Amino acid sequence: MIRSLKYLILCSWPDIAFAVGTLSRYNNAPKSSIIVAAKHLLRYIEKTSHISLRLSPFITEDQSPVLYCDAEWAGDVYTRTSTGGYVCVVTEDNLLKDEPRQSAVSWSSKRQLTVALSSTEAEYIANTQAAKEAI
Repeated sequence: MIRSLKYLILCSWPDIAFAVGTLSRYNNAPKSSIIVAAKHLLRYIEKTSHISLRLSPFITEDQSPVLYCDAEWAGDVYTRTSTGGYVCVVTEDNLLKDEPRQSAVSWSSKRQLTVALSSTEAEYIANTQAAKEAI
């Protein structure tokens, strides 16, 4: 079940990456609560399968990249490691509507390798990973 969910992440469902990553930590000895959570994720996929992203060419040359980044400090209760993530979008001012047009081009969410001693340190580690991606 987890292998199939990982395949979906690569092909068409990047929004479930964090949940699948969390579930895959318990592959060796899954408890009933993990199986219930995996089934819940499968029901989410089934109910939202009609929703899709539609990417189209940009209209103007006025495009700019925007990088969003965040971290969760000591979110794993067993290892006390933090989770950091980022998403890089290309933004274009939409001439017809007030809201800008955005397309995600790169994203990541993963546990940090070191234990952060404060939320500020966890944010700095996440910002470093995002800055490396931006460069």
